[in-house]
Amino acid sequence: MLESSEILYHAALSLDVYKKDGRPPLPEGCTQYDEYSDPTTGYYGACYIRNIHYHDAITNFDYYSTDIIFAHRGSDSSLDFDNDKNILMNQIPAQYASAVNFVTNTLNKLNPLSYPTIMGSLNSTIIHVGHSSGAVIADLVASKICYYVFDTGTPIQLFVNFVSSTFSNPGSQPIIQEMIASGELSSSIDSHSSAFLPDVNLVTTCNKQAAWVYQLINMPYQYDMTLDSVNLTPIFPIPIYYGDNNYYTLGYTSTQNSMEAIYNYLQAGGAVSDHITTYPYDFNSGYIAYLDGAARKTYWDGYAKKIWEKSQELQELFAGNYDIFYTDFYKYLKHIQSEAANLNLTEKQPLSPLNYSPVFQQLFKRLQQSPTITVNLETFKNPPLPKILTEPASSTEKSPSLTIEDADLDCSPFSLDVYKCTNTFNQAENSKLWTPHPPVL
Repeated sequence: MLESSEILYHAALSLDVYKKDGRPPLPEGCTQYDEYSDPTTGYYGACYIRNIHYHDAITNFDYYSTDIIFAHRGSDSSLDFDNDKNILMNQIPAQYASAVNFVTNTLNKLNPLSYPTIMGSLNSTIIHVGHSSGAVIADLVASKICYYVFDTGTPIQLFVNFVSSTFSNPGSQPIIQEMIASGELSSSIDSHSSAFLPDVNLVTTCNKQAAWVYQLINMPYQYDMTLDSVNLTPIFPIPIYYGDNNYYTLGYTSTQNSMEAIYNYLQAGGAVSDHITTYPYDFNSGYIAYLDGAARKTYWDGYAKKIWEKSQELQELFAGNYDIFYTDFYKYLKHIQSEAANLNLTEKQPLSPLNYSPVFQQLFKRLQQSPTITVNLETFKNPPLPKILTEPASSTEKSPSLTIEDADLDCSPFSLDVYKCTNTFNQAENSKLWTPHPPVL
């Protein structure tokens, strides 16, 4: 695994490429060499150069190293929608060709004859970094251009290998496999490439990862949040189907997926796991892992406390005894996780009382009166885009049926940390919808 300083360095450039006001300064010794924006696909990338020189007093030898880093921006505008949709459907992203052209043209300009510092380096490395959908682009370009030969103007040719180092990567393995099968790629990225992932969320469990996975351990949790004017807070009862849980798909995912939060975590010395092979992939598996109370006890302890503090009804039902509620809550959570794991049925099974306290059994009676969730088997073969309702429709409201074609824009899961969503009342449908607009950068 990379040294912590290198991980932070790559995170800094993955954040810098968004070009937000107030972003941290570039790491010491690093300068931006070039940038490219494609107004058709929405692609934006930047190239950075870092020259490292140190003197070995023992050998009295000077060592040089040059990093050439390409940072690929994640989603930040409506132009990125097609790109995000491609990734969801395991297709070549719309921005892939733009990124390949940018990298190829920039490397041709970086020939050592015109950029002499590379000629003095026998340890040059070309690194692709990126966040969220930009992470998939980084993986694909590193797989496409496996190495580059610099013309030094001498019989010595300088070979430089490519690697990727990404954050909150939605997973690129199925896309790479399809591209290899079609002849677009000759090979995939290898174990020298890394994907640094926060806790499970809708973005990082989209597809299987191609790079080696490392988890950011114990990133801080945020329970109450606001996306524009919409307040999100822990909900109860907890939906069995991830698509019905807007707190998970929007709020929780936005905080875990934030590149700024990841950078701040690493800068503060946040821990990174060793290489792991158990990180879940596909939306439902990610949601099942999210519901694991034993593995995420710190998170669910805070969640239980939040819903207890906010619900006068719960406090009255349990006569103010939080300990009894706390015990029942974890039994309930385990049951919800079990039902989520068995959502290959056309209808959910009724909740059973199990061995809950009498008060919680009263809650079950209410929950059993809730509308039945119908799940189509095809849903899990081709997971849908996350629902964009801010809240369930009331009995007097018409429940909307939305597809990609029905909405002008979608709150793509890859854009949650940079999109700003607003609660807009749609008179035609008589329902509340999420409608994003470009952020103020």
